[in-house]
Amino acid sequence: MSRIAIVDMLFTWPPDGGARTDIKEIAVRLSRDHTVRLFCPDYQQFFPRGRIDSPLPGLDIRAIPFNFYTYNYHLAGERFRRAVDAFCPDHVLIADAWFMKPHLARALADYRPLLRFYAYESLCLNRGSLWRRRRICPVDYLALPWYKTFGCAACAMWGQKFCADSLHGQEFWGALGFLPVYRRRAVEMLRNAGGIIVYNEFIAEKIRRFNSKVLIVPSGVDPLRFTVSPSNDGGPARVAMVGRATDPIKGFNVLRQAAAILYGKRRDFKLVVTFKREEAYFREPYIEVGGWFTQETLPEFYRGIDICVVPSVWAEPFGIVALEGMSAGKPVIASNAGGLGQIIRNGETGFTVPPGDPAALAERIDYLLDHPGERQRLGENGRALIERDYTWDAIYERYYKPLFAGARPDGAAPQGDSEVYFP
Repeated sequence: MSRIAIVDMLFTWPPDGGARTDIKEIAVRLSRDHTVRLFCPDYQQFFPRGRIDSPLPGLDIRAIPFNFYTYNYHLAGERFRRAVDAFCPDHVLIADAWFMKPHLARALADYRPLLRFYAYESLCLNRGSLWRRRRICPVDYLALPWYKTFGCAACAMWGQKFCADSLHGQEFWGALGFLPVYRRRAVEMLRNAGGIIVYNEFIAEKIRRFNSKVLIVPSGVDPLRFTVSPSNDGGPARVAMVGRATDPIKGFNVLRQAAAILYGKRRDFKLVVTFKREEAYFREPYIEVGGWFTQETLPEFYRGIDICVVPSVWAEPFGIVALEGMSAGKPVIASNAGGLGQIIRNGETGFTVPPGDPAALAERIDYLLDHPGERQRLGENGRALIERDYTWDAIYERYYKPLFAGARPDGAAPQGDSEVYFP
């Protein structure tokens, strides 16, 4: 049994998204085999870091107080270092952060921490999105000479309207993201890590040049939350987009164009999107605003749809929505970008289409509308895949358990209780 410190700079519960659910599910399972403590900031301005509003049995959480003036590159690392040292861990896993991750890794460097990149934190200054001018940004920030990093800093500041008093702005300025030293710290973080966990090959390629110990680990889902329901044969088929439809990178405009193409040839469908009702009004008669759903009410929404569409135009780090759709027994049509391309098995559990291509998306939706039997087959295959490969227990047993003082995947005996094995 080892002592494992998990540091997550964005943790909150109930979760605001899949990343928080991911770290909670893994931490709970690690705590069954080890002594685990989850460290997070208690900083409520702009984003509810460290707000725990519902119980998490079996999980030891320590929230460290911060405010607007103390959440910066120096004090964040210093305070977390003191808290982690008091715990005396054998291993340190640094999970989610926005801009503070390199400074945190530097403060905890003696532990040779494992790093988890759920998205593209520190690899891109524009909110870690790798997104610029309506397309995936081709600039490789980590490879730039110091004098060219100012271009990336300007891109980030433009996106934040040069304001420190904002969701990402305070952390960007407090982490010195506008200075060339930040890039050096980010590269140092990758090179000195004891191992790096990522969620798709796209991220892995960007990191392997700095550290060969990179492990691609999928996220998971709890299929027991979702029940499989038959397709809707008594009315218009419901084609749904779940998630932040207001965010341009999620591709709602592409889906909207695809729906317009479809409506020109058929009228037997509804496009349901999860905008908050006060945020959206559409003139198109075939668009229905479904409202916003909590983690508790979301499974019921999936029961009432026929096709799940994930039209992201950026390199989606993973794609929890696709897992949820398959868990509910629905066929999934997704952009072949980032992690989505490795989740969907084209022609078996759904279809992948080129990102940003409304005609290709309309064609696949059209096909599934015409073939309800195919919708059922794809949905059943997707559910079976989830139950076999993507449950939280399966993810933990296959990937995380072997990392921490357990049986190694190659069958060799571990070298000691504190060994971390990276293939």
